[in-house]
Amino acid sequence: MLSILNLTKTNKLILAAFAFLAVLAFSGGRAHAATLNISGGCTLPIAIDSVNAGANQSGCTATGASYGTSDTITIPAGTITLSADLPAIVNKSVSIIGVGKGMTIVDADGHTGFLADPDPGPQATLDHVFRNFTITGASIAGIAALSSANVTIDNVEVDNSAMGVYIQATHVIVSNSTISDNVNTTFPGMMPDSDFNSYMAGLGIALQPVDPSDIPSIDITDSVITGNSSESAGILAFLPYETDTDNVDSLEFHMARTTVSGNSGEKWAGVVISEYSGTIAEVGTDLTLDAVTISGNEVNVVNAEPMGNPLESQPYVSGFIFNGRIASARNFTNVTAAYNTITNNVDDRLTGAGFTSSLPIDSAVLTFTNATIVGNETTQSQPSTFFQNFIVGNNPTFFVNRVDPFAPDMVNGSSAQNSLIAGNSRNGVIGSCVKGDKSVLGLSGLLDLTPSDLGNNITDDPNCSGYTVVPNVMSTLGPLQDNGGSVDTIALLDGSPAIKAGASVLGVSTDARGVARNSCPSVGAYQFEGVVCAATTTNANAGGAAAPNTGAKSAPLLLVIMATLLGSSSLAYALASKRC
Repeated sequence: MLSILNLTKTNKLILAAFAFLAVLAFSGGRAHAATLNISGGCTLPIAIDSVNAGANQSGCTATGASYGTSDTITIPAGTITLSADLPAIVNKSVSIIGVGKGMTIVDADGHTGFLADPDPGPQATLDHVFRNFTITGASIAGIAALSSANVTIDNVEVDNSAMGVYIQATHVIVSNSTISDNVNTTFPGMMPDSDFNSYMAGLGIALQPVDPSDIPSIDITDSVITGNSSESAGILAFLPYETDTDNVDSLEFHMARTTVSGNSGEKWAGVVISEYSGTIAEVGTDLTLDAVTISGNEVNVVNAEPMGNPLESQPYVSGFIFNGRIASARNFTNVTAAYNTITNNVDDRLTGAGFTSSLPIDSAVLTFTNATIVGNETTQSQPSTFFQNFIVGNNPTFFVNRVDPFAPDMVNGSSAQNSLIAGNSRNGVIGSCVKGDKSVLGLSGLLDLTPSDLGNNITDDPNCSGYTVVPNVMSTLGPLQDNGGSVDTIALLDGSPAIKAGASVLGVSTDARGVARNSCPSVGAYQFEGVVCAATTTNANAGGAAAPNTGAKSAPLLLVIMATLLGSSSLAYALASKRC
Protein backbone atom coordinates (compact mmCIF):
# COMPACT_ATOMS: atom_id res chain seq x y z
CA MET A 1 0.00 0.00 0.00
CA LEU A 2 1.31 3.45 -0.91
CA SER A 3 2.35 5.45 2.14
CA ILE A 4 2.36 9.23 2.34
CA LEU A 5 5.86 8.88 3.72
CA ASN A 6 7.06 7.39 0.43
CA LEU A 7 5.69 10.13 -1.80
CA THR A 8 8.17 12.20 -3.74
CA LYS A 9 8.33 15.93 -3.26
CA THR A 10 6.60 16.37 -6.63
CA ASN A 11 3.76 14.04 -5.64
CA LYS A 12 3.34 15.90 -2.38
CA LEU A 13 3.07 19.17 -4.29
CA ILE A 14 0.47 17.63 -6.59
CA LEU A 15 -1.57 16.40 -3.62
CA ALA A 16 -1.33 19.81 -2.00
CA ALA A 17 -2.57 21.42 -5.21
CA PHE A 18 -5.53 19.04 -5.39
CA ALA A 19 -6.33 19.76 -1.75
CA PHE A 20 -6.24 23.50 -2.42
CA LEU A 21 -8.54 23.09 -5.43
CA ALA A 22 -10.90 20.97 -3.34
CA VAL A 23 -11.08 23.73 -0.75
CA LEU A 24 -11.82 26.26 -3.46
CA ALA A 25 -14.51 24.01 -4.91
CA PHE A 26 -16.08 23.40 -1.51
CA SER A 27 -15.97 27.09 -0.66
CA GLY A 28 -17.45 27.95 -4.02
CA GLY A 29 -20.34 25.57 -3.35
CA ARG A 30 -21.01 27.34 -0.09
CA ALA A 31 -20.49 30.86 -1.40
CA HIS A 32 -24.21 31.51 -1.29
CA ALA A 33 -24.87 30.20 2.20
CA ALA A 34 -24.42 32.21 5.38
CA THR A 35 -24.19 30.98 8.97
CA LEU A 36 -25.51 33.01 11.88
CA ASN A 37 -24.45 32.08 15.41
CA ILE A 38 -26.81 33.09 18.19
CA SER A 39 -24.80 34.94 20.82
CA GLY A 40 -24.59 38.39 22.37
CA GLY A 41 -26.69 40.84 20.42
CA CYS A 42 -27.47 38.32 17.70
CA THR A 43 -30.74 37.00 19.05
CA LEU A 44 -32.84 34.29 17.42
CA PRO A 45 -35.48 36.74 16.10
CA ILE A 46 -32.80 39.05 14.65
CA ALA A 47 -31.05 36.07 13.03
CA ILE A 48 -34.29 35.05 11.30
CA ASP A 49 -34.82 38.65 10.17
CA SER A 50 -31.27 38.66 8.77
CA VAL A 51 -31.88 35.48 6.77
CA ASN A 52 -35.17 36.84 5.43
CA ALA A 53 -33.52 40.11 4.42
CA GLY A 54 -30.40 38.45 3.03
CA ALA A 55 -28.33 40.98 4.96
CA ASN A 56 -26.97 41.45 8.47
CA GLN A 57 -29.45 43.07 10.80
CA SER A 58 -28.47 44.99 13.94
CA GLY A 59 -26.48 42.70 16.23
CA CYS A 60 -25.92 39.83 13.75
CA THR A 61 -22.93 39.28 11.50
CA ALA A 62 -22.98 36.22 9.27
CA THR A 63 -19.99 34.04 8.60
CA GLY A 64 -19.47 32.68 5.12
CA ALA A 65 -19.15 34.55 1.86
CA SER A 66 -22.68 35.90 1.66
CA TYR A 67 -26.31 35.22 2.32
CA GLY A 68 -27.85 32.90 -0.20
CA THR A 69 -30.63 30.42 -0.81
CA SER A 70 -29.85 28.04 2.06
CA ASP A 71 -28.60 29.67 5.25
CA THR A 72 -27.99 28.21 8.71
CA ILE A 73 -28.78 29.51 12.17
CA THR A 74 -26.91 27.83 15.02
CA ILE A 75 -28.12 27.99 18.62
CA PRO A 76 -25.72 27.26 21.51
CA ALA A 77 -26.40 25.16 24.60
CA GLY A 78 -28.56 26.80 27.24
CA THR A 79 -32.08 28.23 27.38
CA ILE A 80 -33.41 31.07 25.24
CA THR A 81 -36.70 32.52 26.48
CA LEU A 82 -38.73 34.38 23.90
CA SER A 83 -40.31 37.73 24.73
CA ALA A 84 -42.26 37.95 21.45
CA ASP A 85 -43.39 35.77 18.57
CA LEU A 86 -40.60 34.47 16.35
CA PRO A 87 -40.61 36.01 12.85
CA ALA A 88 -41.78 33.66 10.13
CA ILE A 89 -39.13 32.23 7.79
CA VAL A 90 -40.13 33.61 4.39
CA ASN A 91 -38.89 32.66 0.91
CA LYS A 92 -35.64 31.10 2.15
CA SER A 93 -34.41 27.57 2.79
CA VAL A 94 -33.06 27.56 6.34
CA SER A 95 -31.47 25.10 8.77
CA ILE A 96 -31.99 25.68 12.50
CA ILE A 97 -29.30 23.72 14.36
CA GLY A 98 -28.76 23.41 18.12
CA VAL A 99 -26.25 21.47 20.20
CA GLY A 100 -28.61 18.67 21.21
CA LYS A 101 -32.13 17.82 22.31
CA GLY A 102 -32.42 18.90 25.95
CA MET A 103 -29.19 20.92 25.70
CA THR A 104 -30.37 23.73 23.45
CA ILE A 105 -33.78 24.87 24.70
CA VAL A 106 -36.04 27.49 23.17
CA ASP A 107 -38.71 28.44 25.69
CA ALA A 108 -41.43 30.10 23.62
CA ASP A 109 -43.14 31.22 26.84
CA GLY A 110 -46.55 31.42 25.19
CA HIS A 111 -45.34 32.97 21.93
CA THR A 112 -45.32 31.41 18.46
CA GLY A 113 -42.52 29.02 17.59
CA PHE A 114 -40.76 28.30 14.29
CA LEU A 115 -42.94 28.99 11.25
CA ALA A 116 -41.66 28.49 7.70
CA ASP A 117 -43.24 29.24 4.34
CA PRO A 118 -46.53 30.82 5.38
CA ASP A 119 -49.03 31.44 2.57
CA PRO A 120 -48.84 33.21 0.24
CA GLY A 121 -45.42 32.30 -1.05
CA PRO A 122 -43.53 29.79 -3.22
CA GLN A 123 -45.26 26.42 -3.25
CA ALA A 124 -43.16 23.43 -2.18
CA THR A 125 -39.83 24.82 -3.38
CA LEU A 126 -37.96 25.44 -0.12
CA ASP A 127 -36.15 23.02 2.20
CA HIS A 128 -35.87 23.25 5.97
CA VAL A 129 -33.91 21.36 8.61
CA PHE A 130 -34.65 21.51 12.34
CA ARG A 131 -32.05 19.64 14.37
CA ASN A 132 -30.65 19.17 17.88
CA PHE A 133 -32.84 21.34 20.08
CA THR A 134 -35.95 21.48 22.26
CA ILE A 135 -38.75 23.98 21.83
CA THR A 136 -41.35 24.23 24.56
CA GLY A 137 -44.41 26.30 25.43
CA ALA A 138 -45.32 27.59 21.94
CA SER A 139 -48.73 29.18 21.58
CA ILE A 140 -49.61 27.43 18.30
CA ALA A 141 -47.00 25.01 16.96
CA GLY A 142 -43.45 24.51 18.13
CA ILE A 143 -42.52 23.84 14.48
CA ALA A 144 -44.71 24.55 11.46
CA ALA A 145 -43.95 24.61 7.73
CA LEU A 146 -46.94 25.35 5.55
CA SER A 147 -45.73 25.05 1.97
CA SER A 148 -42.31 23.40 1.80
CA ALA A 149 -40.51 20.94 -0.45
CA ASN A 150 -38.41 18.94 2.03
CA VAL A 151 -38.63 19.18 5.80
CA THR A 152 -36.31 17.27 8.14
CA ILE A 153 -36.86 17.17 11.90
CA ASP A 154 -33.99 15.36 13.59
CA ASN A 155 -33.17 14.95 17.29
CA VAL A 156 -35.76 17.54 18.26
CA GLU A 157 -38.21 17.72 21.15
CA VAL A 158 -41.43 19.70 20.89
CA ASP A 159 -43.49 19.82 24.04
CA ASN A 160 -46.11 21.75 25.99
CA SER A 161 -47.25 23.76 22.99
CA ALA A 162 -50.66 23.68 21.33
CA MET A 163 -50.45 21.82 18.03
CA GLY A 164 -46.93 20.44 18.47
CA VAL A 165 -45.62 19.97 14.90
CA TYR A 166 -47.53 20.66 11.70
CA ILE A 167 -45.94 20.22 8.26
CA GLN A 168 -47.27 20.62 4.72
CA ALA A 169 -44.55 19.51 2.33
CA THR A 170 -43.65 17.08 -0.44
CA HIS A 171 -41.19 15.05 1.60
CA VAL A 172 -41.03 14.85 5.40
CA ILE A 173 -38.45 13.09 7.57
CA VAL A 174 -38.86 12.85 11.35
CA SER A 175 -36.13 10.98 13.23
CA ASN A 176 -34.87 10.62 16.79
CA SER A 177 -37.47 13.11 17.95
CA THR A 178 -39.98 13.44 20.79
CA ILE A 179 -43.31 15.22 20.39
CA SER A 180 -45.08 15.19 23.73
CA ASP A 181 -47.60 16.80 26.05
CA ASN A 182 -48.96 19.27 23.53
CA VAL A 183 -52.55 20.28 24.31
CA ASN A 184 -54.70 22.02 21.70
CA THR A 185 -58.19 23.33 22.38
CA THR A 186 -57.83 26.58 20.45
CA PHE A 187 -56.25 26.17 17.03
CA PRO A 188 -57.95 24.03 14.35
CA GLY A 189 -56.12 21.83 11.90
CA MET A 190 -55.08 23.27 8.57
CA MET A 191 -56.05 20.47 6.20
CA PRO A 192 -58.56 21.61 3.54
CA ASP A 193 -61.44 19.45 2.38
CA SER A 194 -61.03 16.81 5.04
CA ASP A 195 -63.20 15.56 7.85
CA PHE A 196 -59.95 15.31 9.80
CA ASN A 197 -59.62 19.11 9.53
CA SER A 198 -60.01 19.32 13.27
CA TYR A 199 -58.17 20.43 16.32
CA MET A 200 -55.00 18.38 16.48
CA ALA A 201 -52.01 17.92 18.77
CA GLY A 202 -48.87 15.90 18.15
CA LEU A 203 -47.41 15.38 14.67
CA GLY A 204 -49.55 16.54 11.75
CA ILE A 205 -48.31 16.08 8.18
CA ALA A 206 -50.04 16.89 4.90
CA LEU A 207 -48.22 15.80 1.75
CA GLN A 208 -48.31 18.34 -1.06
CA PRO A 209 -46.98 17.15 -4.42
CA VAL A 210 -46.19 19.71 -7.08
CA ASP A 211 -44.42 18.01 -9.98
CA PRO A 212 -45.80 14.90 -11.76
CA SER A 213 -42.52 13.14 -10.98
CA ASP A 214 -42.98 13.65 -7.25
CA ILE A 215 -43.40 10.63 -5.03
CA PRO A 216 -44.55 12.37 -1.85
CA SER A 217 -43.17 10.63 1.22
CA ILE A 218 -43.22 10.48 5.00
CA ASP A 219 -40.50 8.70 6.96
CA ILE A 220 -40.78 8.51 10.76
CA THR A 221 -38.06 6.63 12.65
CA ASP A 222 -36.77 6.23 16.20
CA SER A 223 -39.27 8.73 17.59
CA VAL A 224 -41.84 9.04 20.39
CA ILE A 225 -45.20 10.78 20.09
CA THR A 226 -46.88 10.71 23.48
CA GLY A 227 -49.15 12.54 25.90
CA ASN A 228 -50.71 14.84 23.31
CA SER A 229 -54.34 15.87 23.71
CA SER A 230 -56.91 17.44 21.39
CA GLU A 231 -59.86 16.45 19.25
CA SER A 232 -57.31 14.38 17.28
CA ALA A 233 -54.00 13.47 18.92
CA GLY A 234 -50.88 11.53 18.00
CA ILE A 235 -49.81 11.24 14.34
CA LEU A 236 -52.13 12.55 11.65
CA ALA A 237 -50.94 12.07 8.06
CA PHE A 238 -52.98 13.34 5.12
CA LEU A 239 -52.19 11.95 1.66
CA PRO A 240 -53.44 13.19 -1.73
CA TYR A 241 -55.84 10.70 -3.25
CA GLU A 242 -56.24 11.70 -6.90
CA THR A 243 -53.97 11.18 -9.87
CA ASP A 244 -55.45 13.93 -12.00
CA THR A 245 -55.67 17.04 -9.84
CA ASP A 246 -52.62 16.40 -7.70
CA ASN A 247 -50.36 14.99 -10.44
CA VAL A 248 -49.03 12.11 -8.40
CA ASP A 249 -48.93 8.40 -9.16
CA SER A 250 -47.70 6.99 -5.85
CA LEU A 251 -47.10 7.80 -2.19
CA GLU A 252 -44.85 6.52 0.55
CA PHE A 253 -45.38 6.24 4.30
CA HIS A 254 -42.77 4.40 6.34
CA MET A 255 -42.53 4.21 10.12
CA ALA A 256 -40.01 2.20 12.16
CA ARG A 257 -38.85 1.89 15.78
CA THR A 258 -41.40 4.45 16.88
CA THR A 259 -43.84 4.67 19.79
CA VAL A 260 -47.22 6.41 19.65
CA SER A 261 -48.71 6.13 23.11
CA GLY A 262 -50.79 7.83 25.77
CA ASN A 263 -52.40 10.34 23.43
CA SER A 264 -55.99 11.36 24.18
CA GLY A 265 -58.60 12.69 21.79
CA GLU A 266 -62.27 13.45 21.46
CA LYS A 267 -62.53 11.64 18.11
CA TRP A 268 -59.19 10.10 17.12
CA ALA A 269 -56.01 9.18 19.00
CA GLY A 270 -52.97 7.22 17.89
CA VAL A 271 -52.03 7.03 14.19
CA VAL A 272 -54.37 8.35 11.51
CA ILE A 273 -53.33 7.98 7.85
CA SER A 274 -55.91 9.15 5.36
CA GLU A 275 -56.09 9.81 1.64
CA TYR A 276 -58.17 12.96 1.85
CA SER A 277 -60.74 14.77 -0.25
CA GLY A 278 -62.19 11.87 -2.15
CA THR A 279 -64.51 8.91 -2.10
CA ILE A 280 -62.30 6.65 -4.21
CA ALA A 281 -58.63 6.12 -3.37
CA GLU A 282 -56.87 6.42 -6.73
CA VAL A 283 -53.28 6.63 -5.54
CA GLY A 284 -51.47 3.62 -4.11
CA THR A 285 -49.49 4.10 -0.92
CA ASP A 286 -46.28 2.20 -0.24
CA LEU A 287 -47.12 1.67 3.44
CA THR A 288 -44.79 -0.05 5.92
CA LEU A 289 -44.62 -0.27 9.70
CA ASP A 290 -41.83 -2.12 11.49
CA ALA A 291 -41.11 -2.24 15.23
CA VAL A 292 -43.89 0.24 15.94
CA THR A 293 -45.83 0.31 19.22
CA ILE A 294 -49.23 2.01 19.31
CA SER A 295 -50.51 1.74 22.86
CA GLY A 296 -52.55 3.28 25.63
CA ASN A 297 -54.19 5.86 23.41
CA GLU A 298 -57.62 6.94 24.59
CA VAL A 299 -60.67 8.49 22.96
CA ASN A 300 -63.69 9.76 24.83
CA VAL A 301 -66.19 10.97 22.26
CA VAL A 302 -67.89 14.19 23.38
CA ASN A 303 -70.17 16.63 21.59
CA ALA A 304 -70.20 14.42 18.53
CA GLU A 305 -72.43 15.29 15.62
CA PRO A 306 -74.92 12.72 14.31
CA MET A 307 -74.07 10.48 11.37
CA GLY A 308 -75.57 12.92 8.89
CA ASN A 309 -74.10 12.69 5.41
CA PRO A 310 -72.01 9.51 5.35
CA LEU A 311 -69.61 11.08 2.87
CA GLU A 312 -68.53 13.46 5.61
CA SER A 313 -68.37 10.86 8.38
CA GLN A 314 -65.19 9.22 9.59
CA PRO A 315 -65.22 6.47 12.22
CA TYR A 316 -63.90 7.27 15.66
CA VAL A 317 -60.75 5.26 16.34
CA SER A 318 -58.22 4.85 19.12
CA GLY A 319 -55.08 3.10 17.89
CA PHE A 320 -54.41 2.93 14.13
CA ILE A 321 -56.50 3.78 11.11
CA PHE A 322 -55.58 3.77 7.42
CA ASN A 323 -58.03 5.04 4.82
CA GLY A 324 -56.75 4.58 1.32
CA ARG A 325 -55.24 2.17 -1.17
CA ILE A 326 -52.18 0.00 -0.59
CA ALA A 327 -50.00 -0.01 -3.69
CA SER A 328 -48.53 -3.50 -3.36
CA ALA A 329 -48.40 -6.35 -0.87
CA ARG A 330 -46.76 -5.07 2.29
CA ASN A 331 -46.18 -6.48 5.74
CA PHE A 332 -46.71 -4.73 9.03
CA THR A 333 -43.93 -6.42 10.98
CA ASN A 334 -43.24 -6.50 14.72
CA VAL A 335 -46.13 -4.12 15.38
CA THR A 336 -47.74 -3.90 18.82
CA ALA A 337 -51.22 -2.37 19.10
CA ALA A 338 -52.26 -2.76 22.72
CA TYR A 339 -54.59 -1.33 25.34
CA ASN A 340 -56.01 1.43 23.22
CA THR A 341 -59.48 2.39 24.45
CA ILE A 342 -62.44 4.30 23.09
CA THR A 343 -65.77 5.25 24.64
CA ASN A 344 -68.65 6.63 22.59
CA ASN A 345 -71.84 7.28 24.52
CA VAL A 346 -72.90 10.06 22.18
CA ASP A 347 -73.89 8.74 18.76
CA ASP A 348 -73.97 5.69 16.49
CA ARG A 349 -70.97 6.50 14.32
CA LEU A 350 -68.64 3.58 13.62
CA THR A 351 -66.31 3.30 16.61
CA GLY A 352 -63.28 1.07 17.12
CA ALA A 353 -60.05 0.55 19.01
CA GLY A 354 -56.79 -1.13 18.11
CA PHE A 355 -56.20 -1.56 14.38
CA THR A 356 -58.41 -0.28 11.58
CA SER A 357 -57.93 -0.16 7.82
CA SER A 358 -60.18 0.97 4.99
CA LEU A 359 -59.23 -0.39 1.57
CA PRO A 360 -60.82 -0.12 -1.87
CA ILE A 361 -61.53 -3.28 -3.80
CA ASP A 362 -58.39 -2.91 -5.96
CA SER A 363 -56.05 -2.43 -3.01
CA ALA A 364 -53.33 -4.93 -2.21
CA VAL A 365 -53.84 -7.05 0.88
CA LEU A 366 -52.39 -5.91 4.19
CA THR A 367 -50.39 -8.61 5.99
CA PHE A 368 -49.63 -8.69 9.70
CA THR A 369 -46.38 -10.53 10.44
CA ASN A 370 -45.28 -11.10 14.04
CA ALA A 371 -47.87 -8.61 15.25
CA THR A 372 -49.19 -8.37 18.81
CA ILE A 373 -52.70 -6.90 18.87
CA VAL A 374 -54.12 -7.34 22.36
CA GLY A 375 -56.21 -5.73 25.07
CA ASN A 376 -57.89 -3.05 23.00
CA GLU A 377 -61.34 -1.98 24.18
CA THR A 378 -64.36 -0.37 22.51
CA THR A 379 -67.38 0.86 24.45
CA GLN A 380 -70.38 2.27 22.59
CA SER A 381 -73.88 2.74 23.97
CA GLN A 382 -75.47 3.10 20.50
CA PRO A 383 -73.72 0.70 18.12
CA SER A 384 -73.94 1.58 14.45
CA THR A 385 -76.08 -0.30 11.98
CA PHE A 386 -73.03 -2.22 10.88
CA PHE A 387 -72.38 -3.62 14.34
CA GLN A 388 -76.05 -4.18 15.11
CA ASN A 389 -77.10 -5.95 11.94
CA PHE A 390 -74.18 -7.15 9.89
CA ILE A 391 -72.46 -9.22 12.54
CA VAL A 392 -74.45 -12.25 13.65
CA GLY A 393 -73.68 -14.03 16.89
CA ASN A 394 -70.17 -12.74 17.54
CA ASN A 395 -68.20 -9.66 18.43
CA PRO A 396 -66.57 -7.42 15.82
CA THR A 397 -63.18 -6.24 17.02
CA PHE A 398 -60.60 -7.06 14.36
CA PHE A 399 -61.00 -7.01 10.61
CA VAL A 400 -59.70 -5.44 7.40
CA ASN A 401 -61.86 -5.62 4.34
CA ARG A 402 -62.12 -4.35 0.82
CA VAL A 403 -65.42 -3.31 -0.66
CA ASP A 404 -66.71 -2.39 -4.09
CA PRO A 405 -69.98 -0.49 -3.73
CA PHE A 406 -70.56 -0.62 -7.48
CA ALA A 407 -70.28 -4.41 -7.97
CA PRO A 408 -71.34 -4.77 -5.12
CA ASP A 409 -69.54 -7.12 -2.75
CA MET A 410 -67.18 -7.25 0.20
CA VAL A 411 -64.02 -9.32 0.49
CA ASN A 412 -61.38 -9.90 3.10
CA GLY A 413 -58.51 -7.45 2.87
CA SER A 414 -55.85 -8.87 5.16
CA SER A 415 -53.76 -11.85 6.11
CA ALA A 416 -51.74 -12.75 9.18
CA GLN A 417 -48.78 -14.93 10.13
CA ASN A 418 -46.93 -15.45 13.39
CA SER A 419 -49.34 -13.03 15.04
CA LEU A 420 -50.96 -12.85 18.47
CA ILE A 421 -54.48 -11.39 18.39
CA ALA A 422 -56.32 -11.70 21.70
CA GLY A 423 -57.99 -10.04 24.68
CA ASN A 424 -59.76 -7.45 22.58
CA SER A 425 -63.31 -6.52 23.48
CA ARG A 426 -66.37 -4.56 22.50
CA ASN A 427 -68.87 -3.60 25.21
CA GLY A 428 -67.19 -6.14 27.48
CA VAL A 429 -67.49 -9.06 25.06
CA ILE A 430 -64.16 -10.66 24.14
CA GLY A 431 -63.62 -11.28 20.44
CA SER A 432 -61.17 -10.43 17.69
CA CYS A 433 -62.47 -11.89 14.42
CA VAL A 434 -65.64 -11.35 12.41
CA LYS A 435 -67.99 -13.61 10.50
CA GLY A 436 -71.21 -12.18 9.17
CA ASP A 437 -74.26 -12.76 7.05
CA LYS A 438 -74.28 -10.68 3.88
CA SER A 439 -78.08 -10.66 3.71
CA VAL A 440 -78.21 -7.41 5.67
CA LEU A 441 -76.32 -5.87 2.74
CA GLY A 442 -78.72 -7.27 0.18
CA LEU A 443 -76.19 -9.94 -0.77
CA SER A 444 -76.17 -13.69 -0.41
CA GLY A 445 -73.79 -15.89 1.52
CA LEU A 446 -71.57 -15.48 4.52
CA LEU A 447 -68.50 -13.34 4.92
CA ASP A 448 -65.44 -14.30 6.96
CA LEU A 449 -63.28 -11.26 7.65
CA THR A 450 -60.68 -13.10 9.71
CA PRO A 451 -57.26 -12.11 8.35
CA SER A 452 -56.39 -15.02 6.09
CA ASP A 453 -54.34 -17.55 8.02
CA LEU A 454 -50.81 -17.82 6.65
CA GLY A 455 -49.89 -19.98 9.61
CA ASN A 456 -48.78 -19.84 13.23
CA ASN A 457 -51.39 -17.38 14.52
CA ILE A 458 -52.68 -17.54 18.12
CA THR A 459 -55.93 -16.10 19.47
CA ASP A 460 -58.51 -16.55 22.21
CA ASP A 461 -61.41 -16.13 19.77
CA PRO A 462 -62.83 -19.33 18.19
CA ASN A 463 -64.23 -17.16 15.37
CA CYS A 464 -60.70 -16.68 13.97
CA SER A 465 -60.72 -19.27 11.21
CA GLY A 466 -57.65 -21.49 11.15
CA TYR A 467 -55.93 -19.89 14.13
CA THR A 468 -54.68 -21.77 17.18
CA VAL A 469 -57.22 -20.96 19.90
CA VAL A 470 -55.90 -20.63 23.48
CA PRO A 471 -58.71 -19.33 25.75
CA ASN A 472 -56.39 -18.03 28.49
CA VAL A 473 -53.53 -16.80 26.35
CA MET A 474 -53.64 -13.30 27.88
CA SER A 475 -52.55 -14.78 31.23
CA THR A 476 -49.31 -15.91 29.58
CA LEU A 477 -48.29 -12.39 28.60
CA GLY A 478 -46.34 -9.84 30.59
CA PRO A 479 -47.25 -6.16 30.84
CA LEU A 480 -46.50 -3.63 28.14
CA GLN A 481 -43.19 -2.18 29.26
CA ASP A 482 -39.57 -1.43 28.41
CA ASN A 483 -38.01 -4.81 27.72
CA GLY A 484 -35.04 -3.27 25.93
CA GLY A 485 -34.84 -1.93 22.42
CA SER A 486 -36.43 1.12 20.87
CA VAL A 487 -40.07 0.48 21.73
CA ASP A 488 -42.07 -1.01 24.60
CA THR A 489 -43.14 -4.60 24.08
CA ILE A 490 -45.26 -7.29 25.71
CA ALA A 491 -43.02 -10.12 26.86
CA LEU A 492 -44.00 -13.78 26.68
CA LEU A 493 -43.99 -15.38 30.13
CA ASP A 494 -42.22 -18.67 30.61
CA GLY A 495 -44.49 -21.40 29.32
CA SER A 496 -46.50 -19.16 26.99
CA PRO A 497 -47.90 -21.10 24.02
CA ALA A 498 -46.53 -18.32 21.77
CA ILE A 499 -42.96 -19.48 22.50
CA LYS A 500 -41.47 -21.58 19.69
CA ALA A 501 -44.83 -21.44 17.92
CA GLY A 502 -43.82 -19.23 15.00
CA ALA A 503 -42.11 -19.86 11.69
CA SER A 504 -39.22 -18.23 9.87
CA VAL A 505 -40.29 -15.47 7.50
CA LEU A 506 -38.02 -14.08 4.84
CA GLY A 507 -36.99 -10.54 5.74
CA VAL A 508 -38.05 -10.74 9.40
CA SER A 509 -34.83 -11.51 11.25
CA THR A 510 -35.40 -9.60 14.51
CA ASP A 511 -38.21 -8.76 16.88
CA ALA A 512 -39.45 -5.26 17.74
CA ARG A 513 -36.48 -4.76 20.09
CA GLY A 514 -33.89 -5.81 17.54
CA VAL A 515 -33.39 -9.22 19.18
CA ALA A 516 -32.59 -11.90 16.62
CA ARG A 517 -35.32 -14.36 15.68
CA ASN A 518 -33.72 -17.77 16.24
CA SER A 519 -34.55 -21.01 14.50
CA CYS A 520 -37.74 -21.40 16.54
CA PRO A 521 -39.36 -17.94 16.35
CA SER A 522 -41.97 -16.79 18.83
CA VAL A 523 -45.40 -15.60 17.80
CA GLY A 524 -45.93 -11.85 18.13
CA ALA A 525 -43.66 -8.81 18.23
CA TYR A 526 -41.53 -10.18 21.11
CA GLN A 527 -38.97 -12.98 20.70
CA PHE A 528 -38.58 -15.19 23.78
CA GLU A 529 -34.86 -15.69 24.31
CA GLY A 530 -34.66 -18.36 27.02
CA VAL A 531 -35.25 -21.37 24.86
CA VAL A 532 -33.16 -23.97 23.06
CA CYS A 533 -34.28 -24.69 19.51
CA ALA A 534 -34.25 -28.25 18.28
CA ALA A 535 -34.84 -27.53 14.61
CA THR A 536 -35.83 -24.81 12.21
CA THR A 537 -39.53 -24.41 11.53
CA THR A 538 -40.56 -22.91 8.23
CA ASN A 539 -43.98 -21.61 7.30
CA ALA A 540 -44.58 -22.69 3.74
CA ASN A 541 -46.79 -19.67 3.20
CA ALA A 542 -44.27 -17.26 4.68
CA GLY A 543 -40.76 -18.55 4.16
CA GLY A 544 -38.73 -19.24 1.07
CA ALA A 545 -37.38 -17.08 -1.69
CA ALA A 546 -40.81 -16.26 -3.03
CA ALA A 547 -42.11 -14.84 0.24
CA PRO A 548 -42.73 -11.09 0.39
CA ASN A 549 -40.21 -9.07 2.24
CA THR A 550 -42.66 -6.55 3.55
CA GLY A 551 -45.39 -7.56 4.22
CA ALA A 552 -72.72 -2.54 -13.01
CA LYS A 553 -75.11 -3.16 -10.50
CA SER A 554 -76.72 -0.72 -8.16
CA ALA A 555 -75.32 -1.06 -4.65
CA PRO A 556 -77.73 -1.48 -1.73
CA LEU A 557 -78.07 1.74 0.25
CA LEU A 558 -76.55 0.31 3.44
CA LEU A 559 -73.49 -0.94 1.56
CA VAL A 560 -72.97 2.44 -0.09
CA ILE A 561 -73.26 4.15 3.29
CA MET A 562 -70.80 1.73 4.84
CA ALA A 563 -68.45 2.04 1.90
CA THR A 564 -68.33 5.81 2.15
CA LEU A 565 -68.20 6.18 5.92
CA LEU A 566 -64.42 6.38 5.86
CA GLY A 567 -64.16 9.00 3.14
CA SER A 568 -63.22 6.40 0.52
CA SER A 569 -65.06 3.94 -1.64
CA SER A 570 -64.05 1.20 0.71
CA LEU A 571 -64.83 -0.12 4.10
CA ALA A 572 -62.24 -1.98 6.07
CA TYR A 573 -61.51 -2.25 9.69
CA ALA A 574 -59.09 -4.08 11.87
CA LEU A 575 -60.79 -3.16 15.08
CA ALA A 576 -58.87 -4.72 17.88
CA SER A 577 -60.54 -3.87 21.08
CA LYS A 578 -59.21 -4.34 27.25
CA ARG A 579 -57.47 -7.17 28.65
CA CYS A 580 -59.95 -9.77 29.88
